[in-house]
Amino acid sequence: MTLTMKPYIIPLLNRSLSPSPFIPFFPITKQAFPSNGFIPSIVECALYESGTRGDGLRIELSAVESPSFHVIGSLPGVAVLAAAGANGPGTGDLESEDGGTKLKWKAPDSGTHGTSVDVSTDGSYILEDGEDERKWVRVQVVNSFMLNVPMSTFIYLSEVYENAVSSDDVTAAEATAGDTKDYTVDIKAESPMDLLDVKVWLESPDDGIFISDDGVVYVQPKSEGADALSFARIASGATQSLFLRRITSAGASASTGILNRVRFAWDGY
Repeated sequence: MTLTMKPYIIPLLNRSLSPSPFIPFFPITKQAFPSNGFIPSIVECALYESGTRGDGLRIELSAVESPSFHVIGSLPGVAVLAAAGANGPGTGDLESEDGGTKLKWKAPDSGTHGTSVDVSTDGSYILEDGEDERKWVRVQVVNSFMLNVPMSTFIYLSEVYENAVSSDDVTAAEATAGDTKDYTVDIKAESPMDLLDVKVWLESPDDGIFISDDGVVYVQPKSEGADALSFARIASGATQSLFLRRITSAGASASTGILNRVRFAWDGY
């Protein structure tokens, strides 16, 4: 089954210049990456294991996945490994039922839990919200530690700063003189099938943000259309480098209120 996946946003945040004490990955001066975005989905797919549905594409640096949120809270025997950026920050709800053999998820600001997923076998699973399947969480389950009574708990999602793919701060001297920094992340195909027609583009008010597929020619595509950076195929289990450049203009000042988004779309399973 080949289905079109909708945009995915690199779920990273960035701070810049004092008084902000640090900048994570792709630290664009005076910018911040959002953790709220659109995560792809496959409505008709019956598989909920990790690496399927909207979890098929991940962003990594040195094999470390970039998290969308800090996640606080869980149930006995369940660890929340990741939350889709589409959830947005806030408070979700995780419930178990059927004697601890099923789990379901309700995203922040949603009114409905998603379909219950059988987690009677230890492993990693995707739980989707009942109103928007793009709003998922990935959980790791050790079923023997789950309680055999229905349970419910709040899951708190908060923005990530200084995450796994962080880089150095922009110093006051660099901002005064102007600065160019390059970064590389990996697009990883976690899906059991190849990702096809992968497109990457920017949603950024900052003219100093660029992306490249070879680290030589950098572009600023602003839509999923013809100008988007594209990769025809990323094989299942493989990675594709994405190069990012941040140019800080001389005399730039700090601001944490501007968001820069790097979006992805693909066809896959």
